[in-house]
Amino acid sequence: MLRRLRLNALRDSPQAFLGDPQTEAARSPEEWQVRMQNRVWFAAASDGRPVGLGSTVRDPDTDERYVESMWVEPDSRGRGVASAVLRAVEHLAVSEGKTVLLLWVLDGNPSAAEVYRRYGFRESGVRQSISGHPELIETQFRLSVPSRPIVVTTPLIFAAR
Repeated sequence: MLRRLRLNALRDSPQAFLGDPQTEAARSPEEWQVRMQNRVWFAAASDGRPVGLGSTVRDPDTDERYVESMWVEPDSRGRGVASAVLRAVEHLAVSEGKTVLLLWVLDGNPSAAEVYRRYGFRESGVRQSISGHPELIETQFRLSVPSRPIVVTTPLIFAAR
């Protein structure tokens, strides 16, 4: 399921993920296992059908938790799916004793930036170029957690480590 959702995200928004659907589709099952083990993945469902995903990774150097790989299928956007996934990530961060969630948004992706702002993330003032793509710049967003009472009522299909 993770593989299918990730490939759907890449086909829909390859520029947002800096990935190539053909390259990712060609990954072996072992490579997909490694991808799953390096982060915690969440998927949201609507009527039993997966419609969105997001992941979170802990920076081994700073111990900070980052939100990554957020995507919602086009027909489900604007229905609270992204917020549901973010609530689940926030719940995990709080359960680990974290006080901040971080994420990066590529310049030129105002829709993503707006989703995160509506949830409560704010620009931190930190910007950086992407390794291997120096022409691309991203802005860091941060959220103090808990940002709201944590009640996960999301139809999460899985949370895999």
